[in-house]
Amino acid sequence: MPGPAGSPPAVTELGFARLCILTDDLADLHRRLNEAGHDVWSPPARFNLGVKGMAAPELFVCSDPDGTPVQFVQADSTRLAHVNVNCSDLERSRHFYCDVLGLKARVRSCPSEPQPGAGFRVEGDVAWDAWFVGGSTANPSGFILDLVEWKQPQPTGTARRKANEMGIFRMALLTDDIDRDYAALLDAGVTCYSPPVELEMGPGLPSDLRALFFEDPDGTCVELIESPPVE
Repeated sequence: MPGPAGSPPAVTELGFARLCILTDDLADLHRRLNEAGHDVWSPPARFNLGVKGMAAPELFVCSDPDGTPVQFVQADSTRLAHVNVNCSDLERSRHFYCDVLGLKARVRSCPSEPQPGAGFRVEGDVAWDAWFVGGSTANPSGFILDLVEWKQPQPTGTARRKANEMGIFRMALLTDDIDRDYAALLDAGVTCYSPPVELEMGPGLPSDLRALFFEDPDGTCVELIESPPVE
């Protein structure tokens, strides 16, 4: 089994870029991370998301111990919020995740003016066009996929990564019929790594999980997991 390799991608590279966590005390978290010696990128700052009726959120980014960017946002509670997937063509990715995989486009984020890039460790200003995509049932506390097409600077790198490379490698979705979905993915021309396979997850976890790995239009790895039926 190969060991960990490489380094996490930058925030503007194609594929998985950063994880977002909401916190109910952004200032205190920023202080604690700095005092613990973690790589905090900047002080908290507000960014205009270009969403009508939505206040500019206050946030900062910090590297985890392996260098993966984690974005912390001031909110009313503390929880996982979303994962960013940088894409080369936003409409193509929206079609894939919504029309092919069945997720729902929730909110469009496209600020009319560039935003300061320092908080993302980017020189100069940054600009983007993005869709917040969620599950088929509207749930304000549900996990969100943030599809981002960077306009300034342009996205770089490749989304196709090896499983042992540092950073976020894949995102898993649940299904109740993996064979049906495998056939639908093939019909849609999606690149699958193999037919569905059984996974041995280890002690204390279900032993009869089936999984399917495939790629989005840029090569980002997505996983479908079929859980055993509840008896």
